[in-house]
Amino acid sequence: MRSPSSEATSPAWIRRAKQLLDRTKPLMEVAGPVAAYETAVTSYENRYNEWALAKRQQSVALGVQNQAAVALDQELRGVGLAILTVGRGRRKFEVYRRYFPDGYGSTLKLLPAVSLATAAGLLQAMEDETDPTILSRREPLTTARAQLQSAMTARQAARDARSQAKATLEEEKLAWRKAHSAFYFALRAYYFDRRNFVESLFDMNGNHRSGDDAQAQQKESEAQPAGTDPPAASEVAATDKKAA
Repeated sequence: MRSPSSEATSPAWIRRAKQLLDRTKPLMEVAGPVAAYETAVTSYENRYNEWALAKRQQSVALGVQNQAAVALDQELRGVGLAILTVGRGRRKFEVYRRYFPDGYGSTLKLLPAVSLATAAGLLQAMEDETDPTILSRREPLTTARAQLQSAMTARQAARDARSQAKATLEEEKLAWRKAHSAFYFALRAYYFDRRNFVESLFDMNGNHRSGDDAQAQQKESEAQPAGTDPPAASEVAATDKKAA
């Protein structure tokens, strides 16, 4: 049996696991192990889908944050233009220097967190403002700042959700790998005299047997003497080690 690798991608192993289920579901004599394995596969696939959704949601949240950051940047520009209009373009104008002590250019193309702080400083400076042209920029600036703050919070929540989904997926992947191994040894124990048949079922390279092999196995099972129990999985594993 080719053991599942921890480095293999989840979609690849989920696809192969479903192929294995397609091969083994017709074997009614091992319906119990098949059902147990199918449960593990379904759980693994569900956790993967949850992680993929969390990943997409994080991308969406980042896009919303970027748009909000651009909107706030535009409002910061609007405040600067309003002040320049009031000061008739004079950068040494007292009001201009009060709002932009380091120059208007220092407020452009900032990181989102810095833009929030800059906007907060401008809004604080507007508390004592009386000029209607400058005051007209207060509400749009307040709104844009709040939207960016909300978008940043949502993005962080999306990042946390993705990290949690990834951790859960890794746990589920490990559980599935154990279930995969248990499924193999359960079939080896039942088909104790047909190792090649079991190996062909678990062959992921397309070399598994086709045709009516399952029906042939059913006939062989019916021909098995009554009261003859197949060896346990541990015995099969021990036999494999000796053969190796």
